[in-house]
Amino acid sequence: MITAPYNFVPLNREIFYPTWSDKVSHDVPFEDGESGEIEVTITAKSPIFIRNHYQKGDDYYLDNEGNKISKEFCSFINENGGRQYYIPGSSIKGMIRSIVEIMSYSEIKIDEATHKKTISVRDMKNDDLKMIANACGFLVKKNDKYIIQDCGKIKTISYSEIKKFTNIYLRNIEDVVDKYKQVKNLMIPFKNEKRNMNVRNRYVTKNIAVYDKNSNNIGQLVFTNFINNKKNEFVFKENGKEIEINEKLFNDFKKVYFEDTNSNIGQY
Repeated sequence: MITAPYNFVPLNREIFYPTWSDKVSHDVPFEDGESGEIEVTITAKSPIFIRNHYQKGDDYYLDNEGNKISKEFCSFINENGGRQYYIPGSSIKGMIRSIVEIMSYSEIKIDEATHKKTISVRDMKNDDLKMIANACGFLVKKNDKYIIQDCGKIKTISYSEIKKFTNIYLRNIEDVVDKYKQVKNLMIPFKNEKRNMNVRNRYVTKNIAVYDKNSNNIGQLVFTNFINNKKNEFVFKENGKEIEINEKLFNDFKKVYFEDTNSNIGQY
């Protein structure tokens, strides 16, 4: 029979036992596993003080919550009637366990800082979280509401095409803020092209913007931070559509870009 160690910790009424449960045990290691003993030598490099748990008759003081805190060291009276001090087994066990967990990479914890962090659709610093969006737009405030001015499908433009328009080779500039400071005129005349391109070993059709000084099709250059092997920036062109976004979505966006002091583009 399995019982709860404390009456305030509930147990399920039914417990699932897998078909192989009788074939494994903490007492019997796997054939390909490791087993052994750990020998520990403890040397007191400085005075050791471990407070005893309060026991009836101990000299004590009260903490802020009224709990009795023993003033005694962990000790016992030996057979000769003398007081002998000791380190509780639980303290030693906890220290050894921590070391073994570090050595064996066996302690699994949630990284609370990352777990609670609001991430962007494409967090460039985290390879596992990268996502590729297929549409774009400008976020603006209009009559106390936030809207996205739709720019349709994303259009990329190569650094060589940008150089034709700006006479600046932006690939050599890593910081996105520096890119915006270098380029004085962001409005670029361009024509649209569709090209089949190899992206991660598969061919996809991409919308490409090509500089054309005679074109009446005008878009805005949009830059992002440096990424390895990055060859393009973007051209956004409004199509007249507006998409209203809710307050929660905007607040999530604000947490990522405006409130994150590590986001240079957000602060800019």
